[in-house]
Formats: sequence, structure tokens, C-alpha cells
Amino acid sequence: MEMTLTTIIATGLGLAVGSFLNVVIYRLPIMAKRNALKNALPHIKELHKEVNVDPNFDLSKPFNLNVPRSACPICNHQITTIENVPVLSWLVLTGKCSGCKSPISTRYPFVELVNAMAWGAIAIIYYNQTYLLILNCLLASTFICIMATKIDRQEVHNFLIFQFLTLSALQLVYILSQSAFVEKIMGIG
Repeated sequence: MEMTLTTIIATGLGLAVGSFLNVVIYRLPIMAKRNALKNALPHIKELHKEVNVDPNFDLSKPFNLNVPRSACPICNHQITTIENVPVLSWLVLTGKCSGCKSPISTRYPFVELVNAMAWGAIAIIYYNQTYLLILNCLLASTFICIMATKIDRQEVHNFLIFQFLTLSALQLVYILSQSAFVEKIMGIG
């Protein structure tokens, strides 16, 4: 594939994936806290007869990366498809919820744009090496999630660290398998 076309496709996909990264950044810490609460609740109830749990942590309802649909955390207005177009929707809505007009964080378009630019730059470098192109795009997105979660919540989920280390190891194995250094060590070259 030509470098220009690869870069355009990667940048567009990076923009869309950036939108999903915002979901991960917002929900993964909540999912971890819900899981910890779910595991601790039986022990807490043994100690205290009445336990008041934050309504945002209603454990009877599913909460993951797919469910429930994205909504304004202030007024609970469900985000429509047209309101979910990366960067453009934020600009059209002037950075405010269409339901209650409360501000939408600039982090959302920022993450989308940074991810799109990262994927575009990676496509320029690796446009003719599909494996490294995909691997480095995934690495960049994981790193963006780690950094944004750290900035937003002052924490990083272990899943993101594990994913980053796994992708890094895959990249190292690939690079070493292509290296003349490995051939010399093995006595091949």
C-alpha cells in the first residue's frame, strides 16, 4: 500500500480508536473499584448491618466497556451516535453536554487527536511493515491510556501495564528475530 494512503487510513482509525480509549480511560478505574467493592461487600456486611453504597456503584447493574451506553455524568443524557463523532462532535457541541450544558472535558478531543497523530506518524515510519505498524499503534494507544488514566485518576490499572509489557515483549522478539545480532550469536552469520 502507498505511504500516503496508509497514513490517511491509520490516522482515521487512530481517531476512532481514540474515542474508544476515552471509554477505557473513564471506565477501567470504575470497573476496578466496582470489582473490589463486590469482593469486599460480603465481609463489610458481616461487620456492619447497614452499608450505604454509592449509587454509582450499583452492583446489580452491569458496568463494563460496552454497557451501559455512554452518558453525561451530570444529567445522565445518553450520548447519541451523532454526538459521538471524534473531535467534531465536541467542537459542534462547543464542549458542552447537549442535555444540561455542563462542560465536557477537553481530554476527550485531546486523546482522540493525540492517538490519531500517533497512528499517522507510526504509519509514515512503518507503512511497509504491517506487523510493526499494528504493534506500534497498539503500543501508542496503550501508552496514551496509561498516561491519561494517571493524569485523570492518579492511578494506572494493572491490565494496561500488562498489555503494554506484553506488546513491548512482542516487539522485542520480532526485532531480535530480524536482527543480524541474533544470527551472529547463534553462529549462523
